Amino acid sequence: MPFFSVVIPLFNKALYIKETINSVLKQTFTDFELIIVNDGSTDNSLEIVKTIKAQNLTIINQKNKGLSASRNKGFNMARGTIVTFLDADDYWHVDFLKSIKNLYNEFPKAQIYGTSYYETYSKKNLNINVNISNSLKESSFIINDFFIYNTKQFIPCQSTIALLKKAFPTSPYNEDLTYHEDVDFYLKYCPKYKVAIFYSPLAYVNFDVANRMSNSYISNKKLPDFEFYKTLHKNNNSIQRYISIQLYKYVIKCIEERNKSLKKFYIKKINPNHLTLKQKLMLNSPYFLVKLIRNLKMSLLKYRIRVSTN
Repeated sequence: MPFFSVVIPLFNKALYIKETINSVLKQTFTDFELIIVNDGSTDNSLEIVKTIKAQNLTIINQKNKGLSASRNKGFNMARGTIVTFLDADDYWHVDFLKSIKNLYNEFPKAQIYGTSYYETYSKKNLNINVNISNSLKESSFIINDFFIYNTKQFIPCQSTIALLKKAFPTSPYNEDLTYHEDVDFYLKYCPKYKVAIFYSPLAYVNFDVANRMSNSYISNKKLPDFEFYKTLHKNNNSIQRYISIQLYKYVIKCIEERNKSLKKFYIKKINPNHLTLKQKLMLNSPYFLVKLIRNLKMSLLKYRIRVSTN
């Protein structure tokens, strides 16, 4: 049996999938199987995958069911001790799997493992913005409170996460959701599981992709049930604040989509004590200002300058 099972959900990523797969095949730790779950691609993604010759590569075809269903399918087919996920437009550093194996050895009581990563804009790499001290860079540790560290950006993200397979149910991702499946995953498992991190950027998350989920509208999406998690963790302030931050992000998207009714719906669910002054001001900002700020932030990111409203 392989030590790792690498799962790549694939839907219409013909421009990127070959480089993504090659970043896996070039890993310095080679005891892995690679599972591509083709989620009903309508471009030539599948044809590109079929040209890649690798004995440890398995292709699974299914009708389009969404990202969570693809991840679950790959997870259920996996034979490895550790299951890792990589989006079909992202790439790994050659030592990614080696570093996860080191985490597994160093922290035998952990169930979730991960590393930091770069965000890529116009082929320029930018460090992520998380609440972790720079003094911890290039070190490994257990995140004692996942939600304190992840109010800004997520570490690990879904392209740097690895799961101890025996610790999880057969379908760890909620297939009813069509947006923020990762947020739901974190809220479901991170309060009870130990998360081991190697704080070094060992993946490249491609934000130049036009159809990336983070760029999509939320008005027609099925989102996590935050009220359920609020009740479940009513005495956990870091989780309550984490949820308020996610709801704040939804409000900003609603302003960008000019969906006033949905904006009011989410504002009512936010605890304002969990927001910064800048965030409170943004909640009531007009469309043109929110759009201007977003466009400015995106333009600056291309020059490796990050501006935050946190």
